[in-house]
Amino acid sequence: MTPTVVLHVDDHPEVADLARVHAIEGIGDVRTTGRRVDNAGPDGKPVFLLGVSLTSPVRAAFAIMFPLPDAEAFLRDAGRGGRLALATTDVGSVGAERPFWLAIDLDGPSLEQALDAI
Repeated sequence: MTPTVVLHVDDHPEVADLARVHAIEGIGDVRTTGRRVDNAGPDGKPVFLLGVSLTSPVRAAFAIMFPLPDAEAFLRDAGRGGRLALATTDVGSVGAERPFWLAIDLDGPSLEQALDAI
């Protein structure tokens, strides 16, 4: 099983459209970065920002904010597996056989290093 994150992209159609591009053109070149940001979450809690940038077939960049420490185990699992699925809608609203999603490869060692810095 690939760890999966559901992204709420209602206000960001440019990110939501990446799933369509992925289905037609493939994923292309993806890079990820990660870092901890203190006092950025609700109630001043720390978060982990996972930056995702694509250079082909389209140029796009966005960040996903994960609350810490709640998401640390999930992020470590994704880093060990080297893969993460980004669902851009609720699977149930599209149909289980055709959900909108974007699968990305992660730089697992770099993600683990960023988490260890926490």
